[in-house]
Amino acid sequence: IVFAYTRLLEPMRIRLMDGSKNRAIALIFFYIVFFQTLGIIRQFNLILPNIVAVPWEGVGTYTSGLQLLRPECAGGGTYSNFSVQFVLRTALPLVVGFYFVSAYLLFKYGITKLTARLGLGPKSIWTVGMDPNCTINAYGTLMYTFSIAVLAIAFDLFKCFPHPNGLSSLRVSADVLCSSDEWNQMLAVGILAILIYFVASFSLFTWVCVKAPSQFHDPDFRRRWKFLFVKWLPSRWWFGQVFLMKGVFLNLTLVAFRS
Repeated sequence: IVFAYTRLLEPMRIRLMDGSKNRAIALIFFYIVFFQTLGIIRQFNLILPNIVAVPWEGVGTYTSGLQLLRPECAGGGTYSNFSVQFVLRTALPLVVGFYFVSAYLLFKYGITKLTARLGLGPKSIWTVGMDPNCTINAYGTLMYTFSIAVLAIAFDLFKCFPHPNGLSSLRVSADVLCSSDEWNQMLAVGILAILIYFVASFSLFTWVCVKAPSQFHDPDFRRRWKFLFVKWLPSRWWFGQVFLMKGVFLNLTLVAFRS
């Protein structure tokens, strides 16, 4: 968290937006987005010609969320239950947010008081703590970079594939039948995930984009919402919303078309 925070502290100014640091960060951003997109396309079960080779299992890790940590192996199998894994997977972005808040509070009320006498310099993060606007930007950068994976988590409960007998199973857990009792138990969690990770987030970012032309002169506004604008041309500051809708439509395609 501290590493991500300190790497994103560069002020957002028009003359710096085309700088080498932002170019490098943007390249990493689009690289990760590309493989997240492949991870979603992997779920379409496409039949590709032999000349095309895609490491589907590898790219799937970009959208696997908590599965990368193999939670089913912990607690003697306690976490192997679908409901538990689904809740843990769905809560992952919120857990990451909790760690950012915890780090901010730890610096504000703990570390800065302990290191104030060490002479680390008036601008050191260990002396002044974490700026709240920059902390929001660091967390937003992480969530924005993995937005396709976060949206995949939100829509996972509604992605089903059909069986010849007329029933259908979840793409992320083939042993769970859609509309079964086990599926219905997680319905509230799935709806809440869509409301938070898509509806609320997209509405907030849209409001920020609307306010940007009149608020961009405010340094606090630029520090807080830098992740929304720094990757796009200043004249196309709103293009991030188009990018987010790409992730939405990718996932909605899997919801709408089951075969």
